[in-house]
This record gives sequence, structure tokens and C-alpha cells, in this order.
Amino acid sequence: MPLARTRTDVRQSWTASKVNAFVSRFFRQTDLLIWRAGRSDSPPSMPVGTGFHRVTARSRPAERDRVEIAMRAAGEPKGLAAERFGHGDECCGWMVNGALVSFGWITRADRNIGPAELLDAPERLFLFNFHTTKQARGRGYYPALLLMLRYEFGREGFSEFIIDVNSRNAASISGIEKAGFRMVARVGFQVLLNCLYLLRSATSIDPAHRLLDLHGG
Repeated sequence: MPLARTRTDVRQSWTASKVNAFVSRFFRQTDLLIWRAGRSDSPPSMPVGTGFHRVTARSRPAERDRVEIAMRAAGEPKGLAAERFGHGDECCGWMVNGALVSFGWITRADRNIGPAELLDAPERLFLFNFHTTKQARGRGYYPALLLMLRYEFGREGFSEFIIDVNSRNAASISGIEKAGFRMVARVGFQVLLNCLYLLRSATSIDPAHRLLDLHGG
């Protein structure tokens, strides 16, 4: 029969929970995995009932607004889509009944992950910030989209596709692997006050592909 908790036990447990909540609010550890794939020369199969949608700063306002709506629904801050379009980034995804149900972003330069910068190259694209709506999950949209990007942008001359993912995100890692990517580097860092990044570790698993430029290093 379990022993009754004393007032001291309860007080210590309460104190520990408050300390943990404080620490997690202002301090967290992050471990990111960096993956690479080449272009795909074969057009991939599109998920049934979807259409591939590509939106840039030159797209019609209604199309950019659709991306803003999808981003807000995914919990992203207002105006972030417009900021990325201003940087020259593109949003690509699967459309179903006029709505983006699975989408992500592509940038050609200035991709930072915490205290590390991913090095630019003329043939290199960076993929990031992918979302799939709850209703659309489990249908293979994510790996299918990554394959489509490797094919679509491969036809434009890009031959190297880089994506990063949190090591705890098992679902995304599975999709990335299914899309033919392989891990080439790992970066661990600590985040203080959501703005200060302290490098903990950086490992290049495949030295043949130089990707990391450590800030201040």
C-alpha cells in the first residue's frame, strides 16, 4: 500500500515543478538533424485529389493570401508569409478543394539554424517549415511533396536539396527518409530567452558536403 505523501513531499514536488516550468520557459535544448538529397529526374506520383501549388512574391494577391491563411492556421505569426515572400522565398504545397493541406517553404540563401548558418551554393536549395493539416495527416502528403520539390526544382537546374528537422520529430524524419534524403550533419544548441543561441555541438556526418558555417567561428 503506497505511503501517504507528507506536506514536505508535496511542497518539494510543487517547488520542483515550478522550477522546471521556469527553466523550460526561458531555456531549452535543441538538436537538429540536417538532411540532403539530389534532384529527382522522374516525375513523382501526385496524391489522389490534390494539385501542386507554387506561390512566389510575383503570384496574385489571392494566392499569397491563401498562404497567409494556411500559415496562421498552422500557428505561425501574422505577416511571416509576406516577410518570406519579400526575401524571395517560395511556398509550395498540395491543394485540396482550394486550400493548402500540406505545404512548406523554399529559400535559396540565408538559411540559419540557431547559431549555425547553412552555406549557400548556386545549385543548392533549402527546404524548411513544413506543415500538414491534422485532417490530411497519414496520407503520405509530406514525402510526396518533398519528392515533387526535388523534381520540380531539379528541372530548373538545382541539384542539392537541404532540409533540417528536430531530432524529436519522428513523424517528419520518417517522411524525409521516404523522400530519399540522408542525414549529413547534426547541430545541438541551447536557446535562452527565445533569442540567444549557444552552440553545444556540431557534427558533419558526410564531410564531402560542406554545409555548416558556425556563427562567430
